[in-house]
Amino acid sequence: MTAADTLPLKLGGVEVRVDGKAIPLLYVSPSQINAQLPVGMPGGRTSMVQVWQVGRGSNVVEMQ
Repeated sequence: MTAADTLPLKLGGVEVRVDGKAIPLLYVSPSQINAQLPVGMPGGRTSMVQVWQVGRGSNVVEMQ
């Protein structure tokens, strides 16, 4: 079992999704979110990132 297996996917009503899949959260505050990207995520490609809070999604951002 890895640390990512024990971290919550939702914290304080906040969820971060990369390519539509929720990722583990380490910390959430009104001005900062610390999340862990999936292990083995291929480098050099673009992913879609979106923050969800209480059922409402933010704009989708492309990140490399």
